Amino acid sequence: MPNTASILRLADVEARCAVNRRTLYYWMERGMFPRPIHLGPRTVGWLNGDIEAWINDKAQASRVAPYRSILRSDRHDG
Repeated sequence: MPNTASILRLADVEARCAVNRRTLYYWMERGMFPRPIHLGPRTVGWLNGDIEAWINDKAQASRVAPYRSILRSDRHDG
């Protein structure tokens, strides 16, 4: 299967990440979200792979974080 990149526009990214543009740009300013690529003088888009990777990273972190806090509290109780 060929590896083809697709480009998502802002509305698509907002829908995929379930946040609004203000939040996305806030995160980008702080290095917490992938930056878009420039498609034209006033047009940007995000690589689908970048957004997928960001979503997967967030999902993985959310699954690991609760267990870390539980493990830390168990060590202090004993």
